[in-house]
Amino acid sequence: RMDTHAPAWFDLADRINATLREPIFIGATEQTITTSIGIAVLGNTTDNAADLLKYADLAMYQAKLDGRNKSRFYSVSLQEAVQFRSLIKNDLQRALEKNELKIYYQPQIRSVDGGLRGMEALLRWHHPRLGVLSPAAFLPIAEETGLIVDIGAWVLQEGCRQLKVWRERYAPYLAELILAINLSAVQMKQEKLPRTVKAALAEHGLSAGCLELEITESMLIGVTNTTVSLLSEISAQGVAMSLDDFGTGYSSLDYLKLFPISILKIDKGFVSAVGEGGKSEKLFVAIIAFAKALNMQIVVEGVETQAQAEFCTQQGCDLLQGYFYSKPIPAQEFEAAFLARRPHG
Repeated sequence: RMDTHAPAWFDLADRINATLREPIFIGATEQTITTSIGIAVLGNTTDNAADLLKYADLAMYQAKLDGRNKSRFYSVSLQEAVQFRSLIKNDLQRALEKNELKIYYQPQIRSVDGGLRGMEALLRWHHPRLGVLSPAAFLPIAEETGLIVDIGAWVLQEGCRQLKVWRERYAPYLAELILAINLSAVQMKQEKLPRTVKAALAEHGLSAGCLELEITESMLIGVTNTTVSLLSEISAQGVAMSLDDFGTGYSSLDYLKLFPISILKIDKGFVSAVGEGGKSEKLFVAIIAFAKALNMQIVVEGVETQAQAEFCTQQGCDLLQGYFYSKPIPAQEFEAAFLARRPHG
């Protein structure tokens, strides 16, 4: 029985990790290993040895999920998180078949005249027991299991289908309506991705220019030449590529040279600082100037107030997106609010 505080156990785990990271030699080849450590303390969590091993194993599993080479301490909340993850993993396999996945749409507004330029497609899961789940609750699991490939293909197909309906229904003043769809890290490494995109556009009679694919800065870490080629092939079709969450600090500016990116979506954390006059606001202005210098279209996320919208407009941002205009809403609500009420020419 040891009732030592958690920090002492983490210190021990860190020392074990540091020792095991020391390089070893097999013949003339240098090798290194990393460890994921789960910690459960007898007396703090249970008095049963079998349970203790189970709890330590759960903590180790969480350490692996968090990126490996880490230490995690067992807690009741951790067990609940693991159980929730297991539930999501099992139910997600049938979510597409049961028509539980839905696309919500958030408008992108032209700053110059307040007209509707297009919308971003955002996935939601209408879980039969847990209610409406945001992508953060299930997309990491979808990526881990590989289900994201099928889910991503469905989003592309359904988004294109809905776009065709709206463009035809509200032609001619919405004939140029644009749809933005997020790619996952797994999707953008799939060799069939360019064919999947081309097929979805062709099936619904849409031109490539009506579609934008968004990738995030964090997804660009460790990319290969193959990934660059795949995205370049899609861009060559006429599909625009957007870099989402720009300014969060994950990527190098070299990525803007490697990838066929024509749109920068500035992270919402910057617009929230508007009016404060501090470093974040100054950095926001600098990013806008930087994007203009590269002749890139500028989209600002997270616009929540009139003052923020006016500031972004004054700075020359092209498109505005955020709760000031609308939260993401189902297709029927989006149509009633932004398409059917008046022309947006």
